Amino acid sequence: MRARLADFAGADPIVENGSTPARASRRDIQALRAFAVLAVIGYHYWPELLPGGFIGVDVFFVISGYLVGGALMREASRTGRVDMRGFMLRRARRILPAAMVVIAVTVVGASLLSSPVRSALWKVPWSEGSYSREALAAVAQVSNLLFAGRHVDYDSAVPSPFLHFWSLGVETQFYLLMPLVAVGVAAAVARASNRSELVEPLVLAALSIGLIDLMLVVGGTDGGFYNPLGRLAEFVAGVVVARVAWRYRTRASTAVVALGWSLLFATSFLVALSQHWPSFVTLLPVVGAMAVLLPGSALRVAGLGRSSLVQGCGDRSYSLYLVHWPLLVLAGILLDREPSNLERIVILAIVAVLAEALYRYVEQPARRLPIESVNDRRRAVLRIAFPTVVAFSSALAIGIASSLSPTVGSQVAERYAPIDLAELPGQVATSVPVNVRPAPEVASVDLPAFSPPHCHETSGQDERTGPCIVGDEGAPLVVLWGDSHAAQWYPALALMADQGTIRLESYTKGGCSPLAGITADDSLSGRCLEWLEWSLAQIVSSEPAAIVSTSKLSYHWDDSEVSPEAYVDGLDWLGRRLPAGVPVVWISDNPRFPESPGECAVRHIHEVEPCNVPRLEAFPHEVQADVNHAARERGFGVLDMTDLFCTESSCPIILGDILVYRDDDHVTATFAEASAPVVEPAVLAALEAQRG
Repeated sequence: MRARLADFAGADPIVENGSTPARASRRDIQALRAFAVLAVIGYHYWPELLPGGFIGVDVFFVISGYLVGGALMREASRTGRVDMRGFMLRRARRILPAAMVVIAVTVVGASLLSSPVRSALWKVPWSEGSYSREALAAVAQVSNLLFAGRHVDYDSAVPSPFLHFWSLGVETQFYLLMPLVAVGVAAAVARASNRSELVEPLVLAALSIGLIDLMLVVGGTDGGFYNPLGRLAEFVAGVVVARVAWRYRTRASTAVVALGWSLLFATSFLVALSQHWPSFVTLLPVVGAMAVLLPGSALRVAGLGRSSLVQGCGDRSYSLYLVHWPLLVLAGILLDREPSNLERIVILAIVAVLAEALYRYVEQPARRLPIESVNDRRRAVLRIAFPTVVAFSSALAIGIASSLSPTVGSQVAERYAPIDLAELPGQVATSVPVNVRPAPEVASVDLPAFSPPHCHETSGQDERTGPCIVGDEGAPLVVLWGDSHAAQWYPALALMADQGTIRLESYTKGGCSPLAGITADDSLSGRCLEWLEWSLAQIVSSEPAAIVSTSKLSYHWDDSEVSPEAYVDGLDWLGRRLPAGVPVVWISDNPRFPESPGECAVRHIHEVEPCNVPRLEAFPHEVQADVNHAARERGFGVLDMTDLFCTESSCPIILGDILVYRDDDHVTATFAEASAPVVEPAVLAALEAQRG
């Protein structure tokens, strides 16, 4: 069961003395694989306990560079060329069968557990998730490019069960590039006049320095996490170890190996995923993996590292990686919530069973496919193509069927009167009207159109935006300030600015409440407080005639709601910091839903009542009442919109011809703009009070 050097991706063995025996065992590589996959699983299942576990993927990249890149360099230096056909067939034999089985099963499971809109191939904006499109990208090994374009991460409200395939996309793109690098380096060495043994190390050193610079540049850009150019330095680090070890017979000392493992464990427990990764910090796990990979360290893998459990985990690292993430995501979809700790343990037990089955019955048989003769290669291609075609066909069929579903892109043949929010209550829809705005499948992207664009900051954004001002200079200046629940009202105020009633300036940041100390995540406290201080300084210098603000009142920390006292304390802080004499309009918070109302509407197109929530369950009523009371005591004008959102008994998702919500707790831009007749009187009253 112990690994050959070639096992990670079917590469030719690389051994310490440069020979190529049939079986060269390296327990340290299997222990390193076990560490990498367990770190990734720990990060995905318990990120608070292992915040740096994501570095396991960086370790895998170094291992790939060592095994695959090193073998290609040896072949190119020996023959001056690379057998590209044989190389790619070995890659396909090693990677595709197990991956395609997981893709096929995952796309079927995801489509059965979710509404058709989540699997539609078209009619869903490309900026939004679609299981069929994500599965097709995984089949094509370009998942990283898809997710980079959509700026998706593992903390998304609805994570993709295919998100972890981004790393396989990066691997495949490395496989396409590395043969060219190997041949290029070999050609440079061959052309050197002195043919010195130093030529290749110098070329690799120059290449490494350039790629580290590229890594730092790419890591600081949007989507840099998934960009293959930013990851090349990690692969080449493995290549450097392989070539140095082969050429100079380098062996690792016990101290070097201990340092390598120390770096890996330290970064997995102490490093947190920042907005920009890879970065300089990425070099820590890369150097750690390089130290462990140096030949000779296999002799010092003792204790737990030599155990059959660790070695077996290393053998099955690929299958474990493929299975662990989809199961966690699908369990969350099935439960309609985050799995509890006990449930995660049960899921992990299922992961172990499924990974073992995948390893025994798919991964290992595919790896053993003979490819020596022409007939062997033809048979191998057919056996590899079969699961690939099944995965592709499953994703395509589900995507087409979902797109053609009568519940996607079509509504019942009934029209509802355009909403007039100046006349309450609005007409409550009993079914999805044919003239509904926006259509349920695009509700999630019905966002405020800030001017200039991107004026609303994301929670992880550090660079400041602005100035974000629209409207005539002569009109009274009104500032919109707060988190995403404040930003959602931008269309109503922007309409007033377009009409010349006000001049609008906005300062909004997702996850950062204007109530100090209240954030989407406790880890954002420092970043949010810094933004609050900065935006307050900007507001004071602007000398506004009025301020419009609000906050989400259903933030959670550590699986429990933030206390009402914390919100009131934050409001007291706000009242003390706002410029004196400037009236404030405080908009009460909107209802929240257990799922996206748009997706629910697709499933209940003829009867939307199951999508509505009881009024008593739609709000954190105690928090709402306490905050509204504290705001009035501070002299704020409170615009309580509860009766706009809800009837006496329930809070509907559709009023008149408008779908009110774009997700579980934000209103659509269409609804916000339609709410201008309700928001405008409150703002005008505040301006009148300021003039008085």
